[in-house]
Amino acid sequence: MRALGVRTPVTVGVVGATSRATALTHAFSELPQAELRWICEDLPRLGRADPGAVRWTNKLDDLLLDEELDAVAFASTELA
Repeated sequence: MRALGVRTPVTVGVVGATSRATALTHAFSELPQAELRWICEDLPRLGRADPGAVRWTNKLDDLLLDEELDAVAFASTELA
């Protein structure tokens, strides 16, 4: 059986400011099948490598209102 390829990358947003969020962000950035579109966190980032490539926000609604976003990954150390 032949493996199916992804023609259009899945657009993903990552929510959280934990080390898990950082790991997810790097993982999605390296996958050819995924396009990291959003990072949502309360803490400001210093030294963003390419501020135009990924959208940054502290409002979850920005991700939820993006009709071109396919998935949201939540990275948290604990669940409320």
